[in-house]
Amino acid sequence: MRRLRDRPAGPIASLLASAADLVSDALKATNVQLEGASQKISNFSQEVNELNQKMQFNIEVRAVNRDVKVVCAVEQAFIESILGITQTLHHLQRELDADPQFKIMYEKVKQMEGFSDPEEVIGGPPPERECASPEAPLRPADGKIADAAQGEFLGIVKDHLDYLLKVKQRLDRDRQFKEAFEKEMARRGGRRVYQRIEELGTSA
Repeated sequence: MRRLRDRPAGPIASLLASAADLVSDALKATNVQLEGASQKISNFSQEVNELNQKMQFNIEVRAVNRDVKVVCAVEQAFIESILGITQTLHHLQRELDADPQFKIMYEKVKQMEGFSDPEEVIGGPPPERECASPEAPLRPADGKIADAAQGEFLGIVKDHLDYLLKVKQRLDRDRQFKEAFEKEMARRGGRRVYQRIEELGTSA
């Protein structure tokens, strides 16, 4: 008599075996997907961490040179304001020189409205401005931050000198505009700043 275990597997047993194989394959595929997702998350987390470190590093470097940037920015803003005023007045003067009738009308309106020079309004010319003199900040203890800050500092100083040189080149192209600019700078406490621009050398 044949033993039970030697009997061939029935349909139900075959289906169960097939289902088990499918479940096993699905679990393996799921594990592979989970491992891939976990690696992606780990890589993303590392990238975010590196980005945060870089941002913090840049913030600390900029903080070292914050005062230097402000000094240069303030001087450039002052110069730009005088350039704008000079451009307006220079254009007006050309219009007056080109049209005598317009000049007569302008002078009449000026007298009627009581126009006056800025120094007459405020009781005298403003105090003289000091030239921007960027000084290297104290060196941070962190060597990497210190080296990066030093490089940035040199870049700031170079950019400011390049700006002043471009202003000089612009002035040297138009003698009348240059004279008007010098006058406005003197009226508004910018004699020293103008002198510094003038001493930069000949334009390219």
